[in-house]
Amino acid sequence: KSGRMALVSTGLFSFIINLLMLTGPLFMLQVYDRVLNSGSVSTLAALLILAVTLYCLYGFLEFIRSRVMVQVGRQLDEGLRARAFDMMSFHATKGNPQVRNSPITDLLTVRQFVSGPGPFAFFDMPWAPIYLFVIYLMHPWLGIAAGFAVVVLAVLAVINNRLMKEPSAEAQKAIAQAQVMSDESLRNAEVSTVLGMSDVLRNRWESVQTAALDAQTSASNRGGLISSMSRSLRLMFQSGILGLGALLAVQQEISPGSMIAASIIMARALAPVEQAVAHWQPYLGFRRAWARLSGLMKQTPAPAEPMPLPQPLGALEVEGLSAFVADSDKPIVSNVSFKIAAGTGLGVIGPTGAGKSTLARAIVGAWPRLRGKVRLDGAEVRQWDSVSLGKHLGYLPQDVELFEGTVAENISRFEPE
Repeated sequence: KSGRMALVSTGLFSFIINLLMLTGPLFMLQVYDRVLNSGSVSTLAALLILAVTLYCLYGFLEFIRSRVMVQVGRQLDEGLRARAFDMMSFHATKGNPQVRNSPITDLLTVRQFVSGPGPFAFFDMPWAPIYLFVIYLMHPWLGIAAGFAVVVLAVLAVINNRLMKEPSAEAQKAIAQAQVMSDESLRNAEVSTVLGMSDVLRNRWESVQTAALDAQTSASNRGGLISSMSRSLRLMFQSGILGLGALLAVQQEISPGSMIAASIIMARALAPVEQAVAHWQPYLGFRRAWARLSGLMKQTPAPAEPMPLPQPLGALEVEGLSAFVADSDKPIVSNVSFKIAAGTGLGVIGPTGAGKSTLARAIVGAWPRLRGKVRLDGAEVRQWDSVSLGKHLGYLPQDVELFEGTVAENISRFEPE
């Protein structure tokens, strides 16, 4: 709700800011048409004081608007970061391991775009028709010329979207693949070095990285071409409307002040369109990141609040437990049943690949695909709150690393008390 209110207030600030942007051309119009004709210094002083006051108000509101959008990005991050972290943890153990840390990186992409200057183009763009109408009031031909300029730049923005969409998506995919390969190489650096695989792995990574750079270069080149065309056309249109205004002023259909004012107002009308073109690639990245994040949130519903259970005593019962690998109906552990009374222990021995580690992971709830029952003190392990139950569990997987921090913090599981 606060985020929506912030967006509404940003829209209101944009309304006032765009009104204040008319200060410059109107000041110029009054100086040319009134001060120069009358020679009144007092009128010039009054206009100058008014213009300075309005410009100060403009700067203040522009600052407030940027701070509001930064706050919107912060609220978005604070509202979703716990959910993003939980989704990353869930998919690492029970869902799709390919998700990795994408929820975190996608949330960062969304926040950076929302907090940056990109969204202002969308707030300011609805004002383009109003600016065109003001120019039209000065002279119909000036309004038609300015409208033509806006349409041309808008068409360039659409072309820019179509040209950049596919290579930009390919670049993002290749970059993610290269990141996965570099992470795997880092984790298995010891094995790859001992087995002489370093050169082969580096070559594989370089080929993927080259594909990513090729796609990114293609997208950047296309975007740079459209952006350069947009800037040069904007300057051309500004000079063109100035020339048209001069012609109409020579024919005494408009005043010299109107000629200058029309040129300045048209520049303001074109600015949001050009800004949209310049920020189109970050916008595409934001849109893809938000789509992935929204899709993951739908696929990974927030866990229901578990029923509070008393501190476990340690009576463990496993009944008909089978554990399966993803996309396979062949169990690694099949139909295992046993009971362990509180205060007693059980050792499981067997050859490599017999399923000992899988059984341990299934008992503590770290294995995703299970059939059967695992009960602790008569309650299904899945009924326990993982945070509350975890405080009473000791678990050491085959691959383990210390978390960032002291040994004491790792032993205490980072509990401050």
